[in-house]
Amino acid sequence: MKVNFDGAVFDNSKATGVGCIGRDASGKCVAWLQQRFLFGTSPAAAETLAALEALRMARRRGWRKIELEGDCLGLISQLRANTRDLSMLGPLLNDIFDLVPFFDSVVFKCVRRLGNVPAHLLARSATVELEGDNILPPQVLSAVLSDYQYKHWSPRYNELNPCASRLHLDL
Repeated sequence: MKVNFDGAVFDNSKATGVGCIGRDASGKCVAWLQQRFLFGTSPAAAETLAALEALRMARRRGWRKIELEGDCLGLISQLRANTRDLSMLGPLLNDIFDLVPFFDSVVFKCVRRLGNVPAHLLARSATVELEGDNILPPQVLSAVLSDYQYKHWSPRYNELNPCASRLHLDL
């Protein structure tokens, strides 16, 4: 299973949004999550919180092999290094590391922002905690559909966007 995640910080409301989207091997959306936390934080902490919530979602759903994809290279590098951290992000990172043994395999990957648009939109539009299966919120569905159409109608898509996620829909 591939799980994309993203975090967002809302300046005007001192809140943090988290978005996650899980896809099967064919790229079909099988689960999604958006949460709003009523505290402001740094962008790095929002991304770390999003990674943690993505792993929690994967564990709740019983997924055993995970590719966790985010667009924050610094965080992905820290997760790959698998070292305990004494910074302010340390407790969140430690929670992530404590969840990893519950899976058969966890691979941390960095993707370009273009490959993380659905997770980003879920994070930016988070107003409450919502979790679903393959029926996405309308603001995310429209992005997924346009992404799908572009990928299938542009002959240069793979050349221009080698890191973008493959997303297939049953139309």
